[in-house]
Amino acid sequence: AVVSTQSTAVGKPRETILISETSGLFSPDKVAEDIVCGVENGKYNIGTGIEGWLLSQTCSGTEPVHAMIHGIIQALVAPLGRIIILFNHRIFDKICKEHAA
Repeated sequence: AVVSTQSTAVGKPRETILISETSGLFSPDKVAEDIVCGVENGKYNIGTGIEGWLLSQTCSGTEPVHAMIHGIIQALVAPLGRIIILFNHRIFDKICKEHAA
């Protein structure tokens, strides 16, 4: 992951920059590479990095799966992913409250 650069931070509120820095940012080339690879492999839900993967598993809903094992993994990961997301929201809320105008 790449930490937010000045060019990506232009016009962003301070809170957004701080939240982005909690996990870093991926380059547009990396995101594009993951999307192209996912499309070529018939993936329906494509995420970059561990956070993107976890979010895609947690939010899979009625997404079609190509193998039953993928559906089972999604069903098992979703509760854990939800707990992690709840903690992330607390961190993000704290950042926003500390920097509220």
